[in-house]
Amino acid sequence: IIEGSDIEPYRDASRSIYDAFRGAVKVLHSDNSTRKGGMDEFFADITSAVEEEWEKEEIDRRYLRTTQNGIWVYGDDAESCVVQITEDQSGATATSTWKQGGNFGMDGGKQKMCTYKLRIAALIAKRIQQKVRAETNFSTTVGTSVSPMLAKIASDLKKPNSCNILFPWRSRTIIDTMPLRRIPDLGSRTLRSIIPILKKYNRDQDPEFWTCAHLLNVPRHALHSCLERDKDGSLCDLLINRCKGVDTLAIIDDGGGINKQVSVEDSFIRGSLTSMDGVIQNLNLLFVRILRLLDKRKKSSQKPHEAYPRVLRLTARIVDRSVTSRRPFRNISKQAAINGNLLMEMQDREERIDFLKKHTIPLLNILQNVTDGLNVTRLNLASASFADIGLSSSSDQSVARTTQKNVSSFFQCQQSTPLLNAQGSVSKTEEYDQNHCRESNGSNHTKDVLPNPTRMQDVIENLKRKQHRKRKSHVSQSKRWKSSGSNDEEVPCEPLSSGVDPSFLDAIPADIAREILENRKLQENSSPQLPRKLGIQSYFTRL
Repeated sequence: IIEGSDIEPYRDASRSIYDAFRGAVKVLHSDNSTRKGGMDEFFADITSAVEEEWEKEEIDRRYLRTTQNGIWVYGDDAESCVVQITEDQSGATATSTWKQGGNFGMDGGKQKMCTYKLRIAALIAKRIQQKVRAETNFSTTVGTSVSPMLAKIASDLKKPNSCNILFPWRSRTIIDTMPLRRIPDLGSRTLRSIIPILKKYNRDQDPEFWTCAHLLNVPRHALHSCLERDKDGSLCDLLINRCKGVDTLAIIDDGGGINKQVSVEDSFIRGSLTSMDGVIQNLNLLFVRILRLLDKRKKSSQKPHEAYPRVLRLTARIVDRSVTSRRPFRNISKQAAINGNLLMEMQDREERIDFLKKHTIPLLNILQNVTDGLNVTRLNLASASFADIGLSSSSDQSVARTTQKNVSSFFQCQQSTPLLNAQGSVSKTEEYDQNHCRESNGSNHTKDVLPNPTRMQDVIENLKRKQHRKRKSHVSQSKRWKSSGSNDEEVPCEPLSSGVDPSFLDAIPADIAREILENRKLQENSSPQLPRKLGIQSYFTRL
């Protein structure tokens, strides 16, 4: 291998499909959200669109009692009751057969409503699928269910060019028998760490592959003890719930899925790149590729004038003989700040390449420190810290706030709860009431929590005056100390009655200042007063 694989055409196709997908979802309802899950996987929450359709008076509920043409439902007939689920990495395949029974915690009325709404969602998903095909000429497979994980499973049940529904009360037979690696956030490393307890609590000591049913046989405390990085047990609970078919992941809109980082890389056979000249020669090829990607990213950005990177990072994978593992490699990396705005404004191609070379060559000193002979197997050049990342993508997310109801709003926010009965997703569904988070703070704004520049300047000036008064007080106190020949102790300064700097209280809104003083008073009343520590002067006698 002399040159790493160039997936740029695949990236371009992914971007065009996602743009068409996002556009079709947003047209349905402004509250719908989308996000990218990978280069070939996109998720959407179309709960708002489904609810809007459900409330229409002209909708025929009888029409929803049967599955419409072009929509496949797991368990609707003998053919659709048997499915296969395959894990991509290992190739493990499980066969699942659905049998009547189970309601997934739903009574008859809720189950019927869930059925109707998922069929509405599937009809909407079919329209989205057709629009993507018309705009990009790509066929897609769509899964619809009540949670992100179930919708992803649904999209894998029948391919290609299909629109699938997975009812939650029919999902358990699939999840129990499917490979554990199909559970989101359960990778190979986590699986290796829990294999000992899987063997301990299951009769089958060496199955063809471990399943979700195997994990559910393990007590929670035993599972948690194997997850070293899971300090609070959140990962343990997440895995257990997902093995039961419960997924509380929300679809948070990504604002268009703009890349936070743009990178290119090349891979090399061991021993083929052993000189600094060769490294520089291959970097010249990466310069051309990364500039092309930066220009494409700028076109996709909602803020093109701010679509420039501020950091350039070089990463090299080298052969390190001190590493005793089967793969004796070590990654070394270094980054530097750049004037990306200047780079993106340049028009001449050679001038832009010279700019990148000027900032990349100094980063090569990471390779000069290699003492065991230079042997590079991979070069990666990345640009990051884009100025347009983090900017509000819509005006409703940047509504200005002029007042703050109480001081607790600065520090805490009640966690919103998932609407478990909200159905209707193209690839994944589930909605969190994001407005509830803002309402619990008594505000419709989530951005401006810092004082404005004028108020901040007032705070700084007040702090400066306070420090000046403190210095003057210290000087005058020292003079009193010297003039009082008979006194053995220093006269202490009078402490603040509230324990809070009055200049700070003057600089903040009056309602917040009152709450601070009230909280301070409550703390003083609830906690015992400790004796004041004596100064070091009390242990000496002046002669």
